[in-house]
Amino acid sequence: MKRPILLALALILSLSIPWGDLYAQTTKAAPVKPEAAQAPATSREVAAQPKPERRPDGTYSIKLPLSSLSPVRNVPLKGASAAFTFSLPVPERWEVKSAAVSFGYVNSSSLIARLSRLSFLVGGRVLGQIELRPESPKGKVEIPIPGNLLPPGYNECTFSVVQSYTEEFCEYPQHQSLWTNLELETATVELNYAVKPVPRRLSAISDFLFDPRGFLGSDVNIVLPDISEKSVKLAALAASGVALRMDYQAARATVSSGLKPGMDNIVIGDASWVQKLLGARAPKIGESTMALIPEASSGNSSPDNAIIVLSGTPEGTDKAVRAFSYLSFPFPDAAETDLSQVDDPETDMLEAARNISRDKEYTLRSMGYVTRTVRAETARAQPIDLSYTFPSGLDLNPNSSVALSLHVAYAPGMREDSVLLVHINGIYVGGVHFENVKGGTFLDYRINLPLYAMKKGTNTITLTPVLNPLKTNLCEFYQSENLAMTLYDDSTLTFPDIPLWVKLPDLSLFYQDVFPYAQWPDLRDSTLLLGDKEADTVNAAVNLAAQASQRVGLAPLKLAVSFGPAVSGNVIAVGGVDTLPRELVSAAPFSLLPQGKRPYPQMPRPKPQDDESASHKAPLWSKFLPFLWERERKHSEVTRYIWADVRSGATLSPGKGFVSQFKSPGTAADTVTLFTGATPKDVAMLAARLWEPAVRSQITGNVAMVDLNAANPKVASLEAGDSYYIGKIGVLPKLTILVNTYPWYSLGTVLFLLLLFAWGSLRALKAVRASRK
Repeated sequence: MKRPILLALALILSLSIPWGDLYAQTTKAAPVKPEAAQAPATSREVAAQPKPERRPDGTYSIKLPLSSLSPVRNVPLKGASAAFTFSLPVPERWEVKSAAVSFGYVNSSSLIARLSRLSFLVGGRVLGQIELRPESPKGKVEIPIPGNLLPPGYNECTFSVVQSYTEEFCEYPQHQSLWTNLELETATVELNYAVKPVPRRLSAISDFLFDPRGFLGSDVNIVLPDISEKSVKLAALAASGVALRMDYQAARATVSSGLKPGMDNIVIGDASWVQKLLGARAPKIGESTMALIPEASSGNSSPDNAIIVLSGTPEGTDKAVRAFSYLSFPFPDAAETDLSQVDDPETDMLEAARNISRDKEYTLRSMGYVTRTVRAETARAQPIDLSYTFPSGLDLNPNSSVALSLHVAYAPGMREDSVLLVHINGIYVGGVHFENVKGGTFLDYRINLPLYAMKKGTNTITLTPVLNPLKTNLCEFYQSENLAMTLYDDSTLTFPDIPLWVKLPDLSLFYQDVFPYAQWPDLRDSTLLLGDKEADTVNAAVNLAAQASQRVGLAPLKLAVSFGPAVSGNVIAVGGVDTLPRELVSAAPFSLLPQGKRPYPQMPRPKPQDDESASHKAPLWSKFLPFLWERERKHSEVTRYIWADVRSGATLSPGKGFVSQFKSPGTAADTVTLFTGATPKDVAMLAARLWEPAVRSQITGNVAMVDLNAANPKVASLEAGDSYYIGKIGVLPKLTILVNTYPWYSLGTVLFLLLLFAWGSLRALKAVRASRK
């Protein structure tokens, strides 16, 4: 009898709880501030992002995967000795009390336990040793780390192994039985830390509050007196200032009309409103004032949060917000300051934080590399990675190349088959032969790196030294101190003049460098369109603007904000599907409106080349103007589908986020990127999940659907609808590429034109002479 009664009570209680709201709230992947960690966490929240737990003594504890702190993977350590190093970030705001690393390993069953050890080091100090036993080759270890070994910064942690398979004096150091696999993809790190008090100085904004080493991201609340186009623009600039300081970490922002306890707050408004909001805590406000006020959260005795005040006259408030977005140097140390002048930076087209410029030469020093000598105890030395980023709008002609000019020195006493291998994005493209056993130096050793091995976005050139000793016979001592090579930082990379020409729509370009909106890094000629003034819509718009600024490297100074409906230029539309202009939503390639066009691809297959671009049907003129013909071949589609169009009265359901990019209706080349959902709450959740790299990386094509309720990232992408191109390939870039790629054809064409000109001139002179007789 009791059991049915209890079941009935449980059913009544479950019906009275608003499960839909609770479910929507607990599926956000964004971590919370430590002060909010006392709230009970659901299993779904924990799966998405671990949260700090507050201890009775006021400190915090968090346990999370090592892969979320450092780009680690399962690592094989091979040979008689080997090592793997990673960095453990600690933000300036934390004082680590203690830590522990847990990891698994599998070693070869051929090892001699007495002579084989796996060590773990932090900052060069050995914290633990594991004996590698053949009878128990698999294990899991937890190694404690004292807090004083983890100061703020990137702390170097190393797994080092020495391995032997025989107790005899002589053994082959690269024997196939010498291996240990580190299972770091399942490794975890537990940190116990205290939060330092916030100093009362404005310089703390750049070196304390918003720290890219804060792997949990940053949560900040922006307080506004009202919701208007101007106030939303100021909130977007302030959120972008936080995002820029966080570098690649999440900088989640909310917008409200009042302070939120337990997190940092940025107050933006005129003097009278700020003084009314803050009361006795309000600073003295002049024409344009920036101030920082430390504040203690509930239950804490020390100020562990900050209130940043940006205030003054209407013009002065705008000046203070722009100044806040620029402060990247720890100055000034005063608690408040009055601003007299703020000049915005001048920008060039297609500039971004990590972009290279076209037709320019760069030294490796300018790209962050410093001269260093690479040594190797065995043949393969530690590779050198050089990274650079191509703007998304460039047309990478496969017939062009980037010139790598190397200044290299290598030591004597190495075997003549020693080399320096050059890879681009994992593709082998060239090398340097160290053939002189007496050693040598290369000045301006030129290697042409083909553009067909590169891509828009980040590219990595990997230089791998393979340095072989002269004597390598078994049981024969060989000298390894001379296995050395120096790469000097005055080596250069020279980039060709690459034209601007890009196929759109392409959402992956938006998440590389916000193309086409960031053709100018201040986002000029672009509009942020909000469907309504709901708090969730404003939160989504502000976060999307901050994400864009983080990809570009500059606050969106000239981004227009509008509540519609009429907008011009490139548009970022944010809001519920029913709140945005209907003509804009209906232009999406996959309709969200009832009975609209909804294409579904079926049966993917290779697409043959068109007749005019097929090599076996090349026109006669292509032999003389091959660039024009090859460009058409390059841009032709490679995949085709049978498309089904399934129309129904179904609409976008809650729990889904929708991202789409398409050409703006009624314009020649303007672009619309649509961020929408069934409700403003879904749109806010979509913007929050787009802070996650695992979600952003899955958004491709021109249509993407994000499952907001999935604990792990779940995105479905689609490429449908019509394509279009923006940019212009002028005559001079075409001729330059033509001459550089086909010099003999070009020389022959020039000679033919000269002969034709000479023959025409001779005929003209004869005609003139004949007319005078």
